[in-house]
Amino acid sequence: MRMDRAAASLELKLIGERISKRISAGRTLAKSAWNPKTMELPPGQRLLVISPHPDDDAIGCGGTIIKALSQGRKVKVAYLSLPLFGASSRQERRNEATDALAHLGVQEYYLPEGEFPDTVEKTRMVIKDAVRGWAPDCVLVPSPLENHEQHLMAFEAYLDLLREEKGLVTVLYEVWGMIIPNLVVDITMQAERKGQAIAAHASQVRMVDYVSMARALNEYRAISSGIKGQAEAFLCLDSKQLLDLFR
Repeated sequence: MRMDRAAASLELKLIGERISKRISAGRTLAKSAWNPKTMELPPGQRLLVISPHPDDDAIGCGGTIIKALSQGRKVKVAYLSLPLFGASSRQERRNEATDALAHLGVQEYYLPEGEFPDTVEKTRMVIKDAVRGWAPDCVLVPSPLENHEQHLMAFEAYLDLLREEKGLVTVLYEVWGMIIPNLVVDITMQAERKGQAIAAHASQVRMVDYVSMARALNEYRAISSGIKGQAEAFLCLDSKQLLDLFR
């Protein structure tokens, strides 16, 4: 029992050290709170969604994708991997991804064949190709508060690229870690289709009930923002703000 407690204490300490590397605060936190602004959509007419795996896009910002396309905005989803996880084959996952994209209404997408890139540099090159090929004015990417190594690598690679690319608005979305948002989008009318898109990733939903997970998060975001229904929350920053924040 003593060894178990010691091991647990050590693990908690190590996790605490990782958290401290990711989050820092000044001496005074008073007067630093804010209320997120409810907006119809994030800024931008050409949106690029960086999705580490098929299903992250649907979970993190599926309702916003549906809403943006319905209002005539252009959306492309760039996946960074096609991992097996619980699927029997990559073809199964590819079929699930394209089915989910159809539910979202997305016609422009990039879907690779293999596992997630093994370095930040390789990840950056994939994202660079997507940005240069689509020429977005707004990029949606997982936040640095995600508790998932590959989501964090995607953010780090994007941040590296942002030092070269100017004029982009960045919208950070949440899947495995909640952000402190400044922007909330009401997706009540899009929630059913979003749920269908997530459910289309059947091999993944068999392992984790992502449909319920996303619905619970979206209901919480709606309640805390005075919305009756469901909402998606984001942290929207311009390039200078983002680079200054994570310099």
